[in-house]
Amino acid sequence: MSQSSKRLSILLESEINELYSPPRLTSEQRRHYFSLNDIELDSFNRLNDRYSQLYFVLLLGYFKIKPVILNFTFSQVKDDINFIASEYFSGSKFKQQNLYRTQKSRLYTRVLNIVKYNSFSKEVAIQLQVKAIEIATVNIESRYIFDECIDYLSRNKISIPSYSQLQRIISGSANTEKQRISDFVEDNIPKSLVCFLESLFESGTDIILSEVKQSAKNFTPSEINKELNAFNHLKQHADFSHKCATHIS
Repeated sequence: MSQSSKRLSILLESEINELYSPPRLTSEQRRHYFSLNDIELDSFNRLNDRYSQLYFVLLLGYFKIKPVILNFTFSQVKDDINFIASEYFSGSKFKQQNLYRTQKSRLYTRVLNIVKYNSFSKEVAIQLQVKAIEIATVNIESRYIFDECIDYLSRNKISIPSYSQLQRIISGSANTEKQRISDFVEDNIPKSLVCFLESLFESGTDIILSEVKQSAKNFTPSEINKELNAFNHLKQHADFSHKCATHIS
């Protein structure tokens, strides 16, 4: 099994593509998201070359739609590039030219400054990991932790990191919570409960696991007696169950 296949599955493939791919825009949406206010236009005019100006408008518009640092090729955004060229460069034609990594980094820094967002740094990753661990104590389900992490980033105006980074953070928080629960149970479980749980897997004992898991099939005396027998055995350990529930919550 490859390392990537072992990663925690949180989103559907379609949801991953929706979040991390360039948005598909209508003509009306292009006019809205690729228009510049005075501050944005001033930043646009301070750029030295047309390709930087072109991609600045593109990245700024995309970031307004979703606060993600996107990776894409020229062919993926060709229609949007042509629209921006017609709006700001009198329809001038641009050769197919992908952004260099350093160029994209500089432009995104400019974009983040304008929209007053912070980039996802190592320091932020540590903060989000702490937050994710806190979230996991409420609900350990990975999609719940993911949604709460995205909400945390949004409220603090921080760009959304790569999916793999979120997978690592959420997986780590879930494992931390599982270990916390496991440690508590191991440190506090009474010996009598251990013996009882072991007896559920042995034949010839007062009660077996199937009788605990299965509800009464009907209301005949024999079935009701099985229910009462299971209840009386479980009742002895109700205090520990309550203690666990209180600690875990």
